[in-house]
Amino acid sequence: MPELNREMLTWLRLMRTFHAIQRREIAFLTERGLSLAQFDVLAHLSGHEGITQQRLADSLLVTKGNVCHLIDRMPAWIERRADPTSRRSNLLYLTPDGKALATTVLSAHDTYLSDLLGGLPDAFYRQMSGGLRAWERSVKRVDISMSEVSVAVGGLK
Repeated sequence: MPELNREMLTWLRLMRTFHAIQRREIAFLTERGLSLAQFDVLAHLSGHEGITQQRLADSLLVTKGNVCHLIDRMPAWIERRADPTSRRSNLLYLTPDGKALATTVLSAHDTYLSDLLGGLPDAFYRQMSGGLRAWERSVKRVDISMSEVSVAVGGLK
């Protein structure tokens, strides 16, 4: 078997770690009656009430249709209010039950993350954060160059 290069080894390690954390995250949320998507919505709206469904979709990197369907399944926690500046938009707000749930779950989640990821020196987190930002920039740079290739190849048809 050929030796794996550093990029492949790093990617595999990142994926294994991500999946291990995600499995624990889903179990944590399931115990509290939430899906990962519902948690994302509650967490985002707890700090950004009054945004449109489109803005929420953009923030969560999903489609507006996905957000609409998700919110339809969360009527006890989220309410839509007509946007006074646009007849075509709704603004999203947490209901009192939604606020209480978000407060409880976000607090428990903070404790959970501290238990799961805590205990390492601050320098580690700074280095990891910097490394991940650099990797994100690299991915965006590749995305841009790939879209330029697609345009160029598409233009040859």
